[in-house]
Amino acid sequence: VDILCVSGRGPDRYRRAPMESPVRMVQERRSPVLIAGQMADRIDKPIALIIDQTDANAESLRLAGKIAAEARMALVVLEFLPLEAGVAAIRAAIRDQIPLEVKLRTVLIGRDDPCALLDTLRRSDYSVVLYGVQPDLQSPAWLDYVTAAGECPLLLVPEGSAASS
Repeated sequence: VDILCVSGRGPDRYRRAPMESPVRMVQERRSPVLIAGQMADRIDKPIALIIDQTDANAESLRLAGKIAAEARMALVVLEFLPLEAGVAAIRAAIRDQIPLEVKLRTVLIGRDDPCALLDTLRRSDYSVVLYGVQPDLQSPAWLDYVTAAGECPLLLVPEGSAASS
């Protein structure tokens, strides 16, 4: 399976269909999972990537860069990181993995408050939001609300896979 697509997750159905099942599919099948929000839109708006790990060497980062390059769209990296993280080093590592032609913007969001991340998604307009799922970690509680906040598709990318090839 190259990609699994879960659609029809409107705001009223969202709370009855928690994210744990798609996250489990990512972990078990090692395939990206697209959770559809407003699928009528093409990729004509920036691509967003949520980074919540200090390791910038991620499949989700490479895939986001590839999508942004092919769509000729900007990539916005939402750095949902601890404020004490070495942000300059993380940004340099991110830039190294993104194709040079991709316009890159970073937004630092403190990890102490998931509402700040959701508010950022709510105020912004993206074609798709990517998030790397760690196979050995439980999915964060805020992940259930990302597509509802951003009103766009969410692409869950299994880290440590060949998803970006």
